[in-house]
Amino acid sequence: MKAVLNYIKNNKYEFAILILVFAYLYPVLNSGFYYDDALNSLIHGAKVNENAHLFDYIKGAEVYWFIQGRVFPLGPFIVYPLFELIAYMDNGVFFYKLYIVLLTMANVWLCGVAVEKVTRSKRLKLFAMLVLPVFFQIAMSTFNALYSFHGLLQYVMLFGLLSLIFMVNAIEKHKTGSIALSTIFMACSMLLYEVGFMFIIALFIVTYIEKDRKFLLRIRSILPQLIMCAIIFFVNVYARKNAVVETYGGVAVSVGSIRAIIVTFLKQFSGSLPLTQTVASRADLLQVNNHFGIQHLICLLLFAVLAYVVVLRVKENDSFQQEGKRRLAILFLIGCVFIAIPCALISISARYQAEIHFGAAHLPVYAEWIGMALITTVLFSVIGGKIRKTAVMYALCLIIGLPVIFININTMNAFFDDTRASNVVARAAYENAIKDGFYQEIDESSLLVYDNSLQNYAVPNKDFFANYANRRIAAQDIGSYIEAVKNAAVDKKTFYTKEIFYDAEGAIVLMGNLLPQADGSGTNCFITNARLYIYVMNTSDAQLTVSYNDYSGSYNYVKKQYKIRMDERKKKGAIISLESDGYIDINSIAVR
Repeated sequence: MKAVLNYIKNNKYEFAILILVFAYLYPVLNSGFYYDDALNSLIHGAKVNENAHLFDYIKGAEVYWFIQGRVFPLGPFIVYPLFELIAYMDNGVFFYKLYIVLLTMANVWLCGVAVEKVTRSKRLKLFAMLVLPVFFQIAMSTFNALYSFHGLLQYVMLFGLLSLIFMVNAIEKHKTGSIALSTIFMACSMLLYEVGFMFIIALFIVTYIEKDRKFLLRIRSILPQLIMCAIIFFVNVYARKNAVVETYGGVAVSVGSIRAIIVTFLKQFSGSLPLTQTVASRADLLQVNNHFGIQHLICLLLFAVLAYVVVLRVKENDSFQQEGKRRLAILFLIGCVFIAIPCALISISARYQAEIHFGAAHLPVYAEWIGMALITTVLFSVIGGKIRKTAVMYALCLIIGLPVIFININTMNAFFDDTRASNVVARAAYENAIKDGFYQEIDESSLLVYDNSLQNYAVPNKDFFANYANRRIAAQDIGSYIEAVKNAAVDKKTFYTKEIFYDAEGAIVLMGNLLPQADGSGTNCFITNARLYIYVMNTSDAQLTVSYNDYSGSYNYVKKQYKIRMDERKKKGAIISLESDGYIDINSIAVR
């Protein structure tokens, strides 16, 4: 325990910066599943429905991506066990987002360690860690590693930076074990995502830490990594050449138009520049009235204090003063590699030549942000050496850093607020309804017809219901059901479920005995035989009022109302049961 406390004391500024990063990314913890995460999060339900083993899905993913022409075999071993574990957690999405934030914090720390290893400067280590979050952006619905994709880019950079760190150790301390570890970590990075190939270039650049070595000797010093890289590269070439099917769309290479390549390169690069996502999404740069709070104060205050420490208090050591220029050049080139390689890979993709817009960069922009932080660190050192007035440098840090952080926090909160209703609340309503027993009457002899009007990638579907009920539920979307009714009689007891209301605070889900019609008409109305269940998830103490027509005969009906105070609900939501001798037609449901 004493050793831990001493370590924290000796690295107190690093831990303070990590606290800043956590506060900065705090809104991520309250966000939902986006993109592929929404689908992958249902792996447990798919297992239940198909009576399969987790390894079957890992193997299937390996085969799927290989016939697509892509080779990253380590990815499925991360994503599927991760989401299988989350399925057993009561608040799995929170722990999933916490996992991503912690991985990002680990990347920030390793970025600083790598800078210190290359430059021998603790001051530049702290500055790199401090400036990196300034480049993080969440302002629009794009593939973004900061809140989605199971930490894929974080692992790529984590393994790559570890490879870089151990390579510096091998060069300076001549340790064979460090070369072996560097090779293993580099291979892990490459086997996760193609962007990892940039680290073989970074490793070669690092060899210039040693002066007066011939080119061939530098090549020999990274020979194990070169051999490993060559093997993985040729496996990738073989997979691309023998791709059987290409549904993903990002694999097809297009080099016919130099202009398209250059424009796509610049579009991808633009996403690494501060505030470009905010500008591209046309967000209000100063949403002070809507999005201002304690998070702003904590982040801005921490940044100002830590910038003061880094710029004015921490001094350069003698080792950096002696070799500073050459080591800064090495760091600058590594930063350029982290930017150029991801942009180049995206720019030759036919899919991304058509899709990418300025500011809306694709997933590898995460690596570019780290590259920009390295380059900014070099510029900080060079400009600081020219000005030689630390107070001026501190003022520059505040003038540039504070507004960018302020705007980034605003737009990040705005994005999550705008998507909260569909990506968090509506999904949570279905999930909580299942856990609260809302669908307990449905068994394998029944059919659950769902309306997937949410367009939220995977909510709901049959795997979604099985994922949280932990049992098979025969489910079918409303469109397929209507076609089935038109073509043949439905012999199962049929239930219909649909969300009819959701906002950032709560949601309402209907489920009732569906009255099937021979021609399929009426199946999109809230008509039930005997009973209609209403599940309400709302955090307020408002009153719920249901106005409906109770049909006791073919044409006769009575207008009725049902009222309940929301604080009377049980568990996570209120389950309301309306009964009729005939059927029920909902007029309105209101929460006030």
